[in-house]
Amino acid sequence: MIKKRMLAIVLVAVLAMATACGEDNSNLSDNLKDTIKNAVEEGINAAKDNNSSNDTEPTVAPEEPTEPTTEPATEPEETVEPEEPVEEDAEEEADVIEFGKKGNLGDLSIKVKKAKVAKQFRSGLFIFKSKKKGNVLLRVDLSAENKGDEKIKLFPFIYNPSEDIITKLVNDDGDEFESLKMIGFSDDMHDRTVKAGRTEKGALIFELPKKAAKKLKELKMKLSMGEEEFDFELK
Repeated sequence: MIKKRMLAIVLVAVLAMATACGEDNSNLSDNLKDTIKNAVEEGINAAKDNNSSNDTEPTVAPEEPTEPTTEPATEPEETVEPEEPVEEDAEEEADVIEFGKKGNLGDLSIKVKKAKVAKQFRSGLFIFKSKKKGNVLLRVDLSAENKGDEKIKLFPFIYNPSEDIITKLVNDDGDEFESLKMIGFSDDMHDRTVKAGRTEKGALIFELPKKAAKKLKELKMKLSMGEEEFDFELK
C-alpha cells in the first residue's frame, strides 16, 4: 500500500516538472516549486519508512514449553478365573463292624456271633436245603438288644426302608444275596419282635453259590434302618 502511494506522489511530481519545463521557466511560480519539492520529499520519506519497516522482523513471543500431560496408565482388569467345579463327595461307605462286636442301629444293638456254611440245616423235624443245585446255605447267628422304650419288629418281609431294619449279603464283586424266610425254622429272626429292654437271639439264612461261600472274607452282612447302616464282617 505504501509503495503505491509513493509511486503516485513521484508520478505527480514528474508530471508537474514536465509541465513546468514546457512553459517558460520565468513564469514558474514559487508555489509550484514548493509543491513539487514537498511531493518529492514525501515520496522519499515514505520510501525510507517502508524500507525501515521491511528491515524490522516481527518479534514473536516464544511459546512457553508445554508440559506433557501424563495420564495414569489404565490398570489392567483383574482376570477372574472360573471356579473349578466342586466334585460331589463320593458316597460314604458304611461303617464296618468286626466279627463278634456290636453295632448300633437306632435303639437296637446287634451282634453277629457265628457264620457257618452248610449244604443243609436241621431244625426240629425239618431239614432245610438250598433250592438251586450248586448253591449252599449260609447261617448267620446273631443277637438283637432293644435299648429303647418301645418294641421293635426285626427283619420284616413287608417293610418300610425308612423305619424297619433290613439286611442282605454283599461281596467284593457287587453280588447281593437276600435272606430267606424259612417256614418251620425255629431260630428264624424274620418278623420277630423284641420288646423294650429285652434281647432276642436267632439266625438268618442266606443262599449263595459255592464260589461266593468259599470267600467269607469278601462277604459282608449289610444292615440298615432308615439312614443308619453298617456292615458286619463274617470272618
